[in-house]
Amino acid sequence: MPGQRLVLNGLPADERLVSLGRSGPAGRSGFLETHRSPFGIMGGFMQPQAHVQYVLRTVLHGQNPQAALDAPRWQWIKARELQLEPGWPAATVDGLRARGHQVTVAAEKSVTFGRGQAIMRMDGAWCGASDLRGDGCAAGR
Repeated sequence: MPGQRLVLNGLPADERLVSLGRSGPAGRSGFLETHRSPFGIMGGFMQPQAHVQYVLRTVLHGQNPQAALDAPRWQWIKARELQLEPGWPAATVDGLRARGHQVTVAAEKSVTFGRGQAIMRMDGAWCGASDLRGDGCAAGR
């Protein structure tokens, strides 16, 4: 889907554009670039869900790329069925259940919730990040 665009309304014009560089999830990692952070998260069915969660955490909540990649993720399974990684507050889990969702909490963080890498320009320097769910690392020279 090269050339596709996602616009996040409510942000300043220069921060709204998110470009999709290449398609997934059929064996290739998707690649998105926000206004300051190229990143990719593999994960098949989980890939677009993890991309949305990363963008929300970095653009709307101001997290650095490592914090955004390491944060607990949720996964929509079907209908009202959700799976959450450990680390979500009990109030969040209870609130979802009270709204009629069927929620299970995974035993651990794992690659079933995707895994990715990212870089971001922060305070005049590049910040690299590698997902704790995978076996990579961020290294500079």
